This record gives sequence, structure tokens and C-alpha cells, in this order.
Amino acid sequence: MINMLIVTHGALAEGFKNSAEMFFGEDAEKITALGLYPGDTIETLQDKIETAIREKYTDDGMMIFVDMLMGSPFNMATLAMRKLTEEGFKLQCFTGINMPVLMEVMAGTEYMTLDEMTETVENVCHESFVNVRKMMGF
Repeated sequence: MINMLIVTHGALAEGFKNSAEMFFGEDAEKITALGLYPGDTIETLQDKIETAIREKYTDDGMMIFVDMLMGSPFNMATLAMRKLTEEGFKLQCFTGINMPVLMEVMAGTEYMTLDEMTETVENVCHESFVNVRKMMGF
């Protein structure tokens, strides 16, 4: 089983978890949601990320999602990943979390390996952003 960590600016991560619960019920507990809020320090966020990974990690690995490339959640997740990877943790991290990606990952947490999940995310990312006018031909 692979658990997930979502780290975003503000309450977005919690919103993703709540939305996942609508589709997957109690399985949404596989998601840990962390937000960076005004007044929080990035050092505290990094500590929270490391703690969440240590608490929810399984031998199958862990998938981390952040809201955007080069933002503070990304930077702190990257630092935590580097440290924990050196300790032997199997971690993957993607930026730009969205519902199609989260739903695909949630559907595979029990049977996919971390490598398979990584490949799935890479494929779904390209399919989840669509130019609607171009697709509809108007």
C-alpha cells in the first residue's frame, strides 16, 4: 500500500483530501494534507513534511504531491525527500497536483508499485490538461 502526502499553499491540500473522500470514502485516509499558511515558517513546514513521511511511510514507498514548481512547499518537500532518500526511503514527488491525477493514484494505492504509480502520474498529467476550445473545434 502506498500512502500520499499533498503539500500546498493554504488549504488546497485539505481540499484535495476532502474531494478524494467523496470518491474513495475512508481510503482518503491514505492522504496526509499539509498547508503553508501566512505566518508559518518554511522550517516548520519542512519538519511537518518529514514527520508526515516518517509516520505514514510504508515499505512500498510514498507519493508526494505539491501545488507548484519552485514554491515553498516544493522546496521544503525536496529538502525532506533528499534527506529521507539518503536514509533509504522510497519517495516520488510531482508538482501540479490535480483531481484526475489524484483519482488515478488513489485507485491504484493497493496494487501499484511506486514505479507503476510514477508512470501512471506521468501519463495522466499529459491527459488532464486539455484545451477545451481546441478539443471541441470552436
